[in-house]
Amino acid sequence: AGPYIIAANHSSYMDHFLLAAVVRKHRGKKLYFLTRKEAFEGYWSNLWHLATGCVPVDRASPEIASFRTMVGLLKRGDIVVVYPEGTRSADGQPLPPKPGVIRIALHAAVSVIPIGINGAHKILPKGRLLPRPARATLAIGESMDVNRRVDDPKSKGELERELNHLMD
Repeated sequence: AGPYIIAANHSSYMDHFLLAAVVRKHRGKKLYFLTRKEAFEGYWSNLWHLATGCVPVDRASPEIASFRTMVGLLKRGDIVVVYPEGTRSADGQPLPPKPGVIRIALHAAVSVIPIGINGAHKILPKGRLLPRPARATLAIGESMDVNRRVDDPKSKGELERELNHLMD
């Protein structure tokens, strides 16, 4: 039921809808997505991002803002989504991940559920406003309790090991 982090690859704004649909169907809970605050500029963009559970994060201090926002939501018992790549991939191939998702899971003492999304970039490619008919699939991995697997949260080697395990 929560709290936990969903970590998914990111290639389309459609990813938000796919993840929300699956979680609402099986868990009946809303998801929260960290999103760069610039995405909230403009009336329609602001409405869309707020309606889909996006939470603005200041990219000028992303580590601090993201960390505080995520931990606050998790301590409240919510489910949050982190895209470890930090941005959308244009071709659907995963980009190099960043260790923030593992650090947040360690600090908040929550599990991470890895989800692989394949084909969303064909439905709503980066830079396109209207979706196209195509199929996407989600592969839900086993829950990762990084708190049991990491002995030293400051060890870059251990964080990298868990990040690689997550992305696999």
